[in-house]
Parts: sequence; structure tokens; C-alpha cells
Amino acid sequence: MACEDIRSDHLVAFAKGLLDGDRAPSTVGNYMWHLSSVFAIARPAWGYPLDGGAMKDAMTVCKRLGYIAKSKQRGRRPTQDELDKLMAHFVERSQRRRRSAPQAQDHCHGSLLDQARERDLWSLLE
Repeated sequence: MACEDIRSDHLVAFAKGLLDGDRAPSTVGNYMWHLSSVFAIARPAWGYPLDGGAMKDAMTVCKRLGYIAKSKQRGRRPTQDELDKLMAHFVERSQRRRRSAPQAQDHCHGSLLDQARERDLWSLLE
């Protein structure tokens, strides 16, 4: 299909197809948000005749129909045993594959600490 022929109903059908393919509305939303970034800059940056208005319309329709949504809040945190296994995996991988990112353990620790801090901050604000 040519760029100039893409309409909002095509984009809505694309989102519906993703949803019917067992993807969660949050995943479909993620795909659509990334695609909307392309539609926003395709004409001015590269000269592709994509209609940004069609994408905006499609996003509105997809939200109203429930095809896209924010992800659900996760309440479960990993157990200590799961964390130990995860850390052991990163250590083993960095020893086996010298080219792997050596800071993987740090990123894992950091993301868990950020989660804990965010939870604590929200409890202070409530």
C-alpha cells in the first residue's frame, strides 16, 4: 500500500489485528505509539506522504474501542530466590561471554531499587 493511501481505518484494523493475535491492549498501544512517532515526522523529515491526522484519528478510535490501554499495575515483586537466580544468570553469562554487558547486575539492582523508592515515595504522598 502506498503511504498516501493509508487511512485511519487501516490503522485501526492493524491495531485490531494485533489485539486478535493475543497481544494485550498495552502492547498494542505501545506498537501504535511507536508507529505514531513515525507518522509525526515522516513527511517533514523524509518526504514520505503519511497523514499524521489519520494516525491521530486511529489512536482516538483505538482508545475508545479498548484496543489500546495503559499497562496494568504490577503488585508482585520477585522473591529472594528469584533474585538470586537472576543474579547468578548474569554473573554466569558475563563469565562465559566476555563481550556481554558487565553492568547487567547493576542495572537489575538499580531497577529494583528504583521500584522500591517509587513505592515509598507514593506512600509518603498518600
